[in-house]
Amino acid sequence: MGITNTRGGDLNQLSAANRICILNLIRDSRSISRTRISEITNLSLSTVSRNVKQLLKEGFLLECGQGDSCGGRKPINVEPNPKAGYVIGIDFGSRSIQGVGLDFCGNIACEVRRQITGQEYMEGLFRTLDRCIELIRENCNTDAPKIFGIAVGVRGVIDMQAAAIVSCKSMGLKNVPLADIIRRRYQVPVYIDLNTRYAVFAEWKMTFQENIDNMAYVSISHGLSAGIILNRTIITGTTASAGEIGEFLISADKNGGRWRTLESVCGGQALLRMMQEQWNDTENVYLKSRVSDKKDITVEEIVAAVKKGDAFARKIASRIGTPLGVGIVNLINDIDPGVIILGGMCAELEDVLMQPVKEVVKEYLPEFIHEKIRIEFSRLKNDATAMGAALMVFRKVFAEPLTSEI
Repeated sequence: MGITNTRGGDLNQLSAANRICILNLIRDSRSISRTRISEITNLSLSTVSRNVKQLLKEGFLLECGQGDSCGGRKPINVEPNPKAGYVIGIDFGSRSIQGVGLDFCGNIACEVRRQITGQEYMEGLFRTLDRCIELIRENCNTDAPKIFGIAVGVRGVIDMQAAAIVSCKSMGLKNVPLADIIRRRYQVPVYIDLNTRYAVFAEWKMTFQENIDNMAYVSISHGLSAGIILNRTIITGTTASAGEIGEFLISADKNGGRWRTLESVCGGQALLRMMQEQWNDTENVYLKSRVSDKKDITVEEIVAAVKKGDAFARKIASRIGTPLGVGIVNLINDIDPGVIILGGMCAELEDVLMQPVKEVVKEYLPEFIHEKIRIEFSRLKNDATAMGAALMVFRKVFAEPLTSEI
């Protein structure tokens, strides 16, 4: 973790790099001595002490008791000050918005969930952010808490350079300079990215970063997409569209010869269509008792019926497992991940999905490959995107200047 001057002797830059390196190490370690920091970073003890003194003065750190000693006076440890500042992550969906605020130690300071009615997307977003900030104020007992930044996970096509939503069909949004809108209102740094990228970052950061370099998070909700990490780097691609596995072409339509996309046969909308086509089946008793017209059925209600154990809903839902397995085989052949995480709303179907997915993976991949790949359900579930967005603010704001790795 030592910092070396690779850009021609820029001492100011080197000093900033050392400072960020020390701060991030203390945040990761939670409690550590100056001597141990020096050993890990290969920075001199005087450099470490000078930077720690300044970080203490600025309120980023606290002294927190004595560490271990091999002889002589025990060193005084330092730890991050949880109230030094906060970050906010948002999962901006078409039916609900979720916000999470983290303190400087990464502890959850607030959680907000808000259902969206009609098309009140921006109003719902602002209300969620306002509530997050209100709860953070209560958490830190001040009217002016330091907010380091806000990150928002979105759906659709995005322009990373402009930090804007180019288009989002499910929300009817087009050419929305989202980051600028939020930045003007709250006067803090704002970042946007696809929801699946923040989700894969959260799963990796909180569970897999020690031993996994390559992984994917597959979100199966109303649509189908993936967030990808390769060589410990989040993949965005040239046009920020990497991971749109729902657009994989998998088979030709028998009627018109037009190729079908993976999303059209195993996304949430495919599940909805299958249920509506079989609505009058005599086995469909439970959902008919709850929804009078098939046009009013939702993906959420189908998932809830499966979780409740309704045999007919389970039978219909199982049909998306095989084509999903085909898509995952293609994804594995493309990126060779060590872990694939299944997330999103339809991932709550769990065993209904996992069995056919694993059967396809086992059938179409060599044994040497499929035995080494872990396919799991998200541990963070519906919190993955908001949590990943919040964690990404820390990475953006407190980035190490001399490295591009996660």
